[in-house]
Amino acid sequence: MHNTKQIFMKLVFIGSILIMQLFASCNSSSSTETTQEENSKDSINISNEEKVVSAALASSNDSTSAVAANISVKTIETNAGFGYDIYTDGKLSIHQPNIPAVSGNSGFKNEADAKRTGDFIAYKISHGIMPPSVTPEELDSLGVIRH
Repeated sequence: MHNTKQIFMKLVFIGSILIMQLFASCNSSSSTETTQEENSKDSINISNEEKVVSAALASSNDSTSAVAANISVKTIETNAGFGYDIYTDGKLSIHQPNIPAVSGNSGFKNEADAKRTGDFIAYKISHGIMPPSVTPEELDSLGVIRH
């Protein structure tokens, strides 16, 4: 059942990326024809997004995991729920005690949501995606919030 949910979440996220790509290409293109080079770039972007989804949803059962050789995520329990810390080369680089990208100071409802989001941010950092922010839509695709 858990694997089915993960697969469903991946498909939802990939579908939303495809829709965003479609809107972006419609809004930024002044002609109705696209070149092979543009199509190739879109394929690369979709492929990178699939990697982000895979990394974010591939959470392990323990509260600490290494996403890259020098980046790790540790979940933390707070008065508001759960959060996460991201360490780079063993040094604390991000302390996130609440849910990012949403108003207020609410923590994550459970440790798994905090870990999934922390892994998502760590993946972005390890692949040079800066700033390593997260949108409400990405949190929705990760199953953390309903947007």
